[in-house]
Amino acid sequence: MAGYHTFGVKVQSKYLAIVQDKQQLFAILQSQEYQECLQEGMGWLVLGQGSNVLFKTDFKGFTIINRMPGIRILKETSTQALVEVGAGVIWDELVNWTLANKLGGIENLIRIPGTVGAAPVQNIGAYGMEVKNAIHEVIMTEIPSGNTHVFSNAECAFGYRTSIFKTSLQGKCVITAVRFLLEKNAAPLITYEPVQVELRRKNITHPTIQDTASAIATIRSEKLPDPAVLGNAGSFFKNPIVNETLIKELIRVHPDIKYHSAENGFKIYAGWLLEKAGWRGSKKGAVGCYEKQSLVLVNFGGATGQEIDDFASEIECSIKSRFGITLEREVRCIPFDNKKE
Repeated sequence: MAGYHTFGVKVQSKYLAIVQDKQQLFAILQSQEYQECLQEGMGWLVLGQGSNVLFKTDFKGFTIINRMPGIRILKETSTQALVEVGAGVIWDELVNWTLANKLGGIENLIRIPGTVGAAPVQNIGAYGMEVKNAIHEVIMTEIPSGNTHVFSNAECAFGYRTSIFKTSLQGKCVITAVRFLLEKNAAPLITYEPVQVELRRKNITHPTIQDTASAIATIRSEKLPDPAVLGNAGSFFKNPIVNETLIKELIRVHPDIKYHSAENGFKIYAGWLLEKAGWRGSKKGAVGCYEKQSLVLVNFGGATGQEIDDFASEIECSIKSRFGITLEREVRCIPFDNKKE
């Protein structure tokens, strides 16, 4: 499985199949091997690029690699385009396609690893933009019935790095396609200071969405390690949200704290917490925090999933002890506690 997830941990799955259409998916659901995994209580797992998972041990179930292709415009007006994309399409390929077709709505999410099918599950976001704001509908296949359902944006129950596909529908469906409502003549979203700084560095005063995407791509390439070189799953922890009482106390003790107001409190930059606690650039055996971005845990080569998990637990205890904040993992750890996705 090392080649099917970006942490590159050497683990195995009892069964693995690559699917490129619904017919192949249905065939798997009816296979003897799949039924065997269900009977043994081992369950199943769907992966795109495996860019948001950590295998702690071997997975004794059935792994489905989603490679369903296709990008097509379903309909368009003078201001918008409704685009249907196969769940197996590489996310960055879609972003570059939208930029080439001058369609805005996901350009700030450039260079995020993974596939289109994984984007709504996690409600991926970066530099002030979340994918939920561009998603019109999500098409999924119910497991084990094989029935197809179309979920509206509201039915997806999107939240900060979550959705219904990560909560009540986890382990009950496979996303096969996502429909995006994208904007023509879209204005760029450049609210984040690093983006503004990079645009100024490039002497761009009236940026387009293409300029903005290019600036963000540059920032990400300078801050984040290439999984092909250093195994990682991007940001390992979510930015915690705290109440007013705690943020006031933290500001009193740490005037340099990095945070901003959120819908239900105050969101603190998890990277700042780790840096303040001295984790940036730290290393233990073959595991460590990336020197340019402490929020990214990396496999320097040969680390086991359990070693990475233990390292993450040490960080969590450290942050809880120093700041009174409980970090929540953005990365999914496998096997799951309930032995199913």
